[in-house]
Amino acid sequence: MRTDEGKYLIEEHAFTYLDDIWQLPSAGTKFSGRDVATLLLGGIDFTGRRLPGSAKGAPELAALPGTRLEVDSIAELHKAQFKKKGSLTVLKESEATEEGLRRALAKSAIVHLATHGYLMPERLLLYETGLGSDQSLVALRLASRPEAASGLVLGLSAKSIAESDGLLDAAEVARLDGKSWKLVVLSACHAARGLRVNGEGLGSLRRAFHLAGAERVISPCWAVDDTDTQRMMEIFYEQLWKRKRAPHEALRNAQLALLKEKRKQGVPDGAPGSWGAWLVSGGWR
Repeated sequence: MRTDEGKYLIEEHAFTYLDDIWQLPSAGTKFSGRDVATLLLGGIDFTGRRLPGSAKGAPELAALPGTRLEVDSIAELHKAQFKKKGSLTVLKESEATEEGLRRALAKSAIVHLATHGYLMPERLLLYETGLGSDQSLVALRLASRPEAASGLVLGLSAKSIAESDGLLDAAEVARLDGKSWKLVVLSACHAARGLRVNGEGLGSLRRAFHLAGAERVISPCWAVDDTDTQRMMEIFYEQLWKRKRAPHEALRNAQLALLKEKRKQGVPDGAPGSWGAWLVSGGWR
């Protein structure tokens, strides 16, 4: 959105979103997650993989080479900033499995997940779960497992392929113990979107991480460019760790920096699609 002067609102204001009113009492808690246990996941091999509910013959998931660079650059920044303070766990390629992620999540305070996100339309959700095409079953399915339609695509190893589908859906996330998560960054398309559930709002991946216990979640509302996301996340963590900004301030500064770069490159309107998808939910301090 723009002001009457033609500026984007983000150029004059900082925003933080609340998924539910129950987040309000804790939203003013000051962020304390800097030299803490950090988990980074990315660089997954998607060869031969397709999204859940894909039709026969659908194209394979696109490679995301930027996620490897994204994770590597954040890891280097962490090492330079904190030296030996705060543990750092990096999961890439065959290590970035559901089992490996679950194990690492249990001891992490900052969680950064760079991979494909998915959101299944209602008709695909019915097909995928074997409920057929009867639309009257949609409400029943979503009432019992409202977050099942969205999730993350994870890695598969020779060991895990027999035990896992390589997916972590939002319903599974919501059942995890995330009380230690000070900040979760979902560098995955559509992570802030979900299907509407009566009385519940959106059953999104973002909401699932909050339900599990995350204080703050950063996520995109639509599909985001791999290269632009990598660049923005580098600036974000520099702002968060080196400049000691609060998460919502660090994200806003990263978005403004990318906007400035796009304008210098002569990109029309500063390419809001490349940086405007991102938002912070939860605490604002």
